[in-house]
Amino acid sequence: MIKVWVLKDGKRTVSYRVEGHAGWADYGNDIVCAAVSAIVIGAENGLCEIAGAVEKATSKDGYLEVELKRVLDERSSIQAEAIIGTMVVTLKAIAGQYPDRIHIFE
Repeated sequence: MIKVWVLKDGKRTVSYRVEGHAGWADYGNDIVCAAVSAIVIGAENGLCEIAGAVEKATSKDGYLEVELKRVLDERSSIQAEAIIGTMVVTLKAIAGQYPDRIHIFE
């Protein structure tokens, strides 16, 4: 089971964490893990390169945590929320197809 936590302070996202494996197929052939990995790493890249919003990112096998900067200008804040919102909507679509493989906590 993949678990995704999106932590907020009011309306502002402060971090997200992803851990676990879907267990849908053998390692290297698991389309659920591959899809989730692509989405959450893509969000991390966008948060870093487009919004300039990443304070710290930690990753290892089956784990990713992204912490956002506490202070962002208005443009970066809007970009960060759009990127994270898109990530969550996409992950929810996957969870709808594979409800026993991914769970999202907001």
